[in-house]
Amino acid sequence: MKRTLLVGLLVFLCLEVADGAPRLPATEIKGVTQTWTYDATTHSGTLRFENIAHKPIVAYNFSVYVPEPDGSEFSPSSTGFSLEPPSNQPFMPGEVKTQTVTLNPDDPDSTRVAVDMVIYDDHTAEVTNAWVFERWIDDYNKQADAMQKVADAIDAELRTANPNHKQAIQAELERLLAPLKAKKNPKLPPNGFESEDEAAITEFFTQPFFSRNPTDDQLSAFLSSYREEIAEARAHANIQVVNNGE
Repeated sequence: MKRTLLVGLLVFLCLEVADGAPRLPATEIKGVTQTWTYDATTHSGTLRFENIAHKPIVAYNFSVYVPEPDGSEFSPSSTGFSLEPPSNQPFMPGEVKTQTVTLNPDDPDSTRVAVDMVIYDDHTAEVTNAWVFERWIDDYNKQADAMQKVADAIDAELRTANPNHKQAIQAELERLLAPLKAKKNPKLPPNGFESEDEAAITEFFTQPFFSRNPTDDQLSAFLSSYREEIAEARAHANIQVVNNGE
């Protein structure tokens, strides 16, 4: 199994910022040039940005910035994309991307949209929105922790002489899943998950080899590959902020 970390070229953050705190970027992202063109009649604009760093970008985020009377900027929403292979291709040096964004009609015309986080393929980042970056790190840590619980259940079962691995692993993972289902938000869509724990366990149950009682060799092969994915998630959570695009 190759799990696409976060969601590939799908929104990994499309969030309303609940605390209402001003978000004022301290510096510009130097690894991209960006321009925001806004049409007040349609309340929409186009963000154009180019990778001018000397390395590929594997994730980026852009946010809406609404000016406040005190000169700060409030960021009501953020949207991020992961460009990890094999599902997607990194944003290469010299490449240009455009993003059309529709703003709230009540927002001032001076509202802007800006790239405020880029993650490079060498596990460095440029960040001007700490809240977004902290969410990135937190999401990957939670994902790795959840996957580790699945790995631990498989590893423990492989150490036994139990002839029915499927039954034992399923029982242990369902034991972990039960309290998550009990408190699940009823407003979530049918395929939505309450947490990364639920996502990791549910995803494991869908593995084709687990449809019947897996052999030791099958479980060992899966566990080896799965541990590599856990290490990859840990690496994504260990990002050095450089803010120079070099």
